[in-house]
Amino acid sequence: MFEKRLRFPFKKGMPKTSVNSPQFLLKYGQNNLNHARFAVVVSKKIDKKATGRNKIRRRVISLIKKIFEKELSFDFVFIVRKEIGQDMQAIEIELKKIRAQIH
Repeated sequence: MFEKRLRFPFKKGMPKTSVNSPQFLLKYGQNNLNHARFAVVVSKKIDKKATGRNKIRRRVISLIKKIFEKELSFDFVFIVRKEIGQDMQAIEIELKKIRAQIH
């Protein structure tokens, strides 16, 4: 889980700009803070059990912390798609491709 200041609050709506990939839909936008904020959304369509969704969420969060650690002043909302697999290396490669697209 992200620490409190790094969590994206959904009260003001979702960021507008998006990047598509087979495993993720990333919505991102600028914020007025000195740090990035993140959210990972895993719907019930991915896995009916909460334990399965939480497992996917934990894996994605660990990779996001590693790949997106130096981002400043952005809000990121990662929406996981059904095509997500259990292979951590494939997920990491996909996240790196997404990061390259936004810069």
